Amino acid sequence: MAEQVALSRTQVCGILREELYQGDAFHQAETHIFIIMGASGDLAKKKIYPTIWWLFRDGLLPEDTFIVGYARSRLTVDDIRKQSEPFFRATPEERPKLEEFFARNSYVAGQYDDPASFKHLNSHMNALHQGPQANRLFYLALPPTVYEAVTKNIHETCMSQTGWNRIIVEKPFGRDLQSSDQLSNHISSLFREDQIYRIDHYLGKEMVQNLMVLRFANRIFGPIWNRDNIACVILTFKEPFGTEGRGGYFDEFGIIRDVMQNHLLQMLCLVAMEKPASTDSDDVRDEKVKVLKCISEVQADNVVLGQYVGNPSGEGEATKGYLDDPTVPRGSTTATFAAVVLYVENERWDGVPFILRCGKALNERKAEVRLQFRDVAGDIFHQQCKRNELVIRVQPNEAVYTKMMTKKPGMFFNPEESELDLTYGNRYKNVKLPDAYERLILDVFCGSQMHFVRSDELREAWRIFTPLLHKIEREKPQPIPYTYGSRGPVEADELMKRVGFQYEGTYKWSALSSNSAPAGGPNPAGEVDMRLAGPLRIVALVVTVGLTWIVGSILLGGPGSGFPRIQQFFNKPRARKYKCGLPQPCPEEHLAFRMVSGAANVIGPKICLEDKMLMSSVKDNVGRGLNIALVNGVSGELIEARAFDMWAGDVNDLLKFIRPLHEGTLVFVASYDDPATKMNEETRKLFSELGSRNAKELAFRDSWVFVGAKGVQNNSPFEQHVKNSKHTNKYEGWPEALEMEGCIPRRSVAS
Repeated sequence: MAEQVALSRTQVCGILREELYQGDAFHQAETHIFIIMGASGDLAKKKIYPTIWWLFRDGLLPEDTFIVGYARSRLTVDDIRKQSEPFFRATPEERPKLEEFFARNSYVAGQYDDPASFKHLNSHMNALHQGPQANRLFYLALPPTVYEAVTKNIHETCMSQTGWNRIIVEKPFGRDLQSSDQLSNHISSLFREDQIYRIDHYLGKEMVQNLMVLRFANRIFGPIWNRDNIACVILTFKEPFGTEGRGGYFDEFGIIRDVMQNHLLQMLCLVAMEKPASTDSDDVRDEKVKVLKCISEVQADNVVLGQYVGNPSGEGEATKGYLDDPTVPRGSTTATFAAVVLYVENERWDGVPFILRCGKALNERKAEVRLQFRDVAGDIFHQQCKRNELVIRVQPNEAVYTKMMTKKPGMFFNPEESELDLTYGNRYKNVKLPDAYERLILDVFCGSQMHFVRSDELREAWRIFTPLLHKIEREKPQPIPYTYGSRGPVEADELMKRVGFQYEGTYKWSALSSNSAPAGGPNPAGEVDMRLAGPLRIVALVVTVGLTWIVGSILLGGPGSGFPRIQQFFNKPRARKYKCGLPQPCPEEHLAFRMVSGAANVIGPKICLEDKMLMSSVKDNVGRGLNIALVNGVSGELIEARAFDMWAGDVNDLLKFIRPLHEGTLVFVASYDDPATKMNEETRKLFSELGSRNAKELAFRDSWVFVGAKGVQNNSPFEQHVKNSKHTNKYEGWPEALEMEGCIPRRSVAS
């Protein structure tokens, strides 16, 4: 049996810091201001402030970060602390760190539609350390009714002068296609798409993020992930509690808007999408949009709506139905349960039903994806074989397991249902990782949009559901009653059976630990609850590209596991580092630099100069091909940095970039994936004139790092090149990544 790996939260966060900031002065050199709009509200109190505290405690925030709360209420930082600190789960040992955290907090009271209030907020931010130049991140923890006024005032009054500006928008993103388009058009008129982060916290959950790795990092699933082998896909979201006094808010939106149109549809996309060209944010989101465009509008005969009623034999809240909530309008027909069947009309999935179901006041808390495979062809076991299933459980007790047939032990040759455990629960013991909001907010700081919803993605999602929502609002059909604590309406089971789901009722999960499963009746999705030996947690995330750390370790670390290196990381004393991580300082009138080429097509390149990261995945300005930073050779200031796709891009863009260089301009170049396919003779000649020896022979998937200058007479001493060769490649299909560092004399002439 494989050795268990137990890592503390501090160790895991240490690995994350190493991935995020290795050789990168991003977290030290720049000031960041995190502004919470709606700081007095429930979301801020229970989620945002605790999340920022956890990131601060674990050293994952940029070091010079200020937190500014803004709301209409007349509050102080002490008031905010009293409201939110109970949700921090801080230990007595963390009290000094907690005091540090609140010392970086401030609060401003003002109206959301008053420009003068926002001018006051901007003055407050400008008064902070490097406030006018600081990067600013605005979290809109607000009702959608004030989005337009708030975003307009932020844009006109509160933008950073030289740093980046980003805005996080919470769901609901409108009520239907029309209102969503109106909101998107308004925000897009003020901010670029790369500044807008529409947050769906489900995209930050461990198993939702693991869907991509499970699909595209395991060859065994590729040939069977299609309509020839899969009979149906069931996406489930169940809550064991009702509205509990929040029915007034819920009644305005209903279960379809609250859960199905966002959480479940996002999981559907990750199950159904084609393999993206890379893990770049837009490549992933492009494939999700393609899936959504293949889904027709929901048909009324493929829908079941329900509303929970009190359980006479229940206790407490279980005795109350939805209409017993005093905040719910009398006679409301809002659904608290929905089951919907969608079809992805493309070659891979044509005819396969995707069954989405979600509800409140059900028999358990659970979110999962279940793929049921087709019957065995040519059955020789006299109909004793049940359908295989692959289950990805998102919550609770994260798990990946398959239901399969094996021979029943004994004298007879009979098949019986069993499971193949893919959870890693018997290997990674008590691994603790940041939760969904921590991952997503950290992604925003890093500029990664992979796990956020793009405007065209949002539009397609609303297109699918808007006709159904309008029909429900217009006709007000009476939802089917179901008892609090049950599995939901029986009609939902009948719908699932009608479109092709088969429930056998014979399979029981074999627990891996002494934890006993709670009692429960049979359920048509084969959903026997379970308790696993430990939570499924991957060791860490390559946050900047959205892949798990362990996959990168396996792919890039060569033979064996990456875990011995973890222990080395924590045991090895750290040597003193100088600018850009150099082991010694550069002489006067020299510029310190360090650069790393991309590793395969997984980890992006980095270019650091004078302790400033010019290009990296964290800054979200690198891409496949050649990553080039132009620097003033006298001052060392960055002139421009761009990535050029040398596989599918236009080489003329690169030529226009390097032809007009002035004498003395320094040129830093780092390859990523493929640096050469689109290179022509003129391109190679221009790089040779900058001092390159290797540009003339650069080829497909070579690794290359180079520093040259306009006007040099000799070959540059700063160049490394490794050929792509199946005999010597370190990774499958790519040579090793290259790392180069040194000291460059300042130029006497520069642009």
